[in-house]
Amino acid sequence: MKKLFVLLSALSLSLGAAAQGFGSISEHTSLEISDWFEVNPLSYIYVGLKGPANLKDDQFGTNTTSFGRSQEFGFNLVEFAFHPYYKGTISIGADLDWDYYKLNAERMWVPSEDKTLISTMYVPDFWGKIRQSTLSVMSFNFPLNFTHHFGALALSVGATAEVNLAGIHRFRGTDLAGNDVNNRKSGPYFSKSITTTRFTYDVHAAVAYGGLGLYARYSPVSVLASEGNPHFNTWTLGLILGLDM
Repeated sequence: MKKLFVLLSALSLSLGAAAQGFGSISEHTSLEISDWFEVNPLSYIYVGLKGPANLKDDQFGTNTTSFGRSQEFGFNLVEFAFHPYYKGTISIGADLDWDYYKLNAERMWVPSEDKTLISTMYVPDFWGKIRQSTLSVMSFNFPLNFTHHFGALALSVGATAEVNLAGIHRFRGTDLAGNDVNNRKSGPYFSKSITTTRFTYDVHAAVAYGGLGLYARYSPVSVLASEGNPHFNTWTLGLILGLDM
């Protein structure tokens, strides 16, 4: 969480430079094919705080987590932008995205014996302190956006198709005897084979000024597949820097 807020602070501090005409990252690297088409590599970076929404069960809900406990981080690889009219842009991109799902202090994730499923439970008495219990999912995202510009201000709406890899659970804790248990690369609580929903999508909107913006995202499809996993939806609020707006 501390690392996330450091990154959020760094993005916020960039607002001054952005407002003074820094613009987007892609403004300095974009390849203009014509007046109506351009290619933007590394167009933006984003970081956001996630919360549970439209819960399907109570394993990942308001009694087990809260807004801000989970986070997301991602960046654009390449963006193809079309300009149907002077102030409008339709863009198709390819992003890398990491989602980190975390629980409240008294709860922890527990992989199944075959390491393909995961569930939540109260921290057992034999643990003195849980330092990390994080379920992470990496995905390849393909956003489609429509943006309208009002000078330096821009509004954007769109949807993203997501291809999710298997989930990974990492654990670290201290038992009552003070022994450190590290299951971040191996061990009974480590898994890199959590079954996920291969294809999901989201809808999102953003507002930006001079290259720095706020975005909101709603993910209506549970990222975890199969009946043995918790099924939940999420919403996200975050900052995006270098958006080609």
